[in-house]
Amino acid sequence: MSTAVTPTGNDAPALPFALARNSFYNLATQIALMALGVWAIPKIVHGLADERFGLLSLVWAFLGYFSLLDLGVSRAATKFLVDSIVRDRADEIRSIVSTSLQLTLLIGIAVSVALWMLTPWIVNSVFSVGPALQREASVSMKWTACALPIVLLSGIARAVQMAYQRFDIMNMLQGALGTTQWVGSVVLISMGFGLTEIVVLSVAARVVTTAASFWSLRKISPHQASIRLGWDRGTVRKLFGFGGWVTVSQVIAPLFQYMDRFLIGSLLSLSAVGYYAVPQEILSRLLVIPFSLSLVLFPALSQNEGASGMSAAQAALYQRSIKYLLAFVLPITLAGLSLASDFLGWWVGPEFARSSTVVLQVLSVGFLFNALAQIPLTAVQAAGRPDTIAKFHMMEIVPTIVVAALLIYSLGLLGAAIAFTLRVVADCLLLSFAAHRLIPKAAVHRGSSPFQPRTLANNLVFMCLVLVLAVFVSGMMKVGLLLALFVAYGITLWFVVFDDADRNFFLQLRTRFFESTVKG
Repeated sequence: MSTAVTPTGNDAPALPFALARNSFYNLATQIALMALGVWAIPKIVHGLADERFGLLSLVWAFLGYFSLLDLGVSRAATKFLVDSIVRDRADEIRSIVSTSLQLTLLIGIAVSVALWMLTPWIVNSVFSVGPALQREASVSMKWTACALPIVLLSGIARAVQMAYQRFDIMNMLQGALGTTQWVGSVVLISMGFGLTEIVVLSVAARVVTTAASFWSLRKISPHQASIRLGWDRGTVRKLFGFGGWVTVSQVIAPLFQYMDRFLIGSLLSLSAVGYYAVPQEILSRLLVIPFSLSLVLFPALSQNEGASGMSAAQAALYQRSIKYLLAFVLPITLAGLSLASDFLGWWVGPEFARSSTVVLQVLSVGFLFNALAQIPLTAVQAAGRPDTIAKFHMMEIVPTIVVAALLIYSLGLLGAAIAFTLRVVADCLLLSFAAHRLIPKAAVHRGSSPFQPRTLANNLVFMCLVLVLAVFVSGMMKVGLLLALFVAYGITLWFVVFDDADRNFFLQLRTRFFESTVKG
């Protein structure tokens, strides 16, 4: 059998290009969909009016975030499929795919029935929808309930695509879904249709793309990814054993994301929430960069089941991933520190900038550590230890709430930003420690490490220069000098920080992308 999963060992040098290519697919898809959203949202808001658009946003949120209700089965399926694919165990592959699909279908049907039955209570009590919109809201929620099994099943299809490293197919279908949702909504509004028709379109688009995802499995692995009725109890225990801990983290993560906003609303004012939420949302959107990398790292680092840690090739891949990610996100962080006031004043207005500048600056530091934390988090999950991550998150809940409440009460919005940054720094350090224990001492390679002296010295000099620039220079001169510093940083990265393996990789990457473009 021929698969897209590159085993460790002699073939390891081929893996970084596949990793970069797949990360590019993820990042390009997300950026394109974000741009489509920026174009479409004003048109949809104008066509539906505020209250109906609010309902549509809730429906889309349900469709997007109900994937968390699969109890971590899709993540577990990717983890265990990779090992079975590398070892060419056809029976295990069929068992994992079939069991995962049947489990998620049962979960989806149960949640769908529950949501359908709770629709009147959700519409009337939870969201307090006015009488004029109650019928539309009820119909929209029931269509959403019908779509939930499809949403969960599509997660399993994506898990198989990830395990086989077919991110091209996965992103093509995700891009088609997003394009249909955004462009189709605008077209329907221009034709005089409303909320219900847009919801039906969103559901229909998910049905079609999910069907296409399962059809693609025939191309990816025509025999081994086939589906059979019934499941193996051992596979069920394995999937839920891994997925249960993933679910704990998935439940706690949104609490960390939005808890500070609730505390600000309670301890300060509702208007203060906006001054905090806008900078936080800006930086959360930028997390698409590490997410795009971590998504393809997970199957690459999962090819070592039964071992106590990473192989030498995986350890080098892990360390170089952090090294490259740090080189990419550090300039973004320093741009946030330096240009926060100028950017917010231009984008939102001077009055808003006065209240949010310091918040954006402090949260920019948190963004750096939050981005870097995604790599060790992925490594620990891939090693089969999601329980470690869940235990860290449970351990952080109470201290996070207490510290955030105290800092918000004493320092206001600045306190909220400091509390968030302290938590992500602590989380990054804990995860990095856990991941470092997976690296065999013999596998540590100085050239791969992001913490070698020349890397640290280069980053420290760059940070100091940018901070001096931020304090003593203003206006367009600051922007120009900052761009010059970024260019200088790139040059020092290439000639000072990167070793021969890094430079050869990027040169080959450029050549292979160029060749692919010319052939296309």
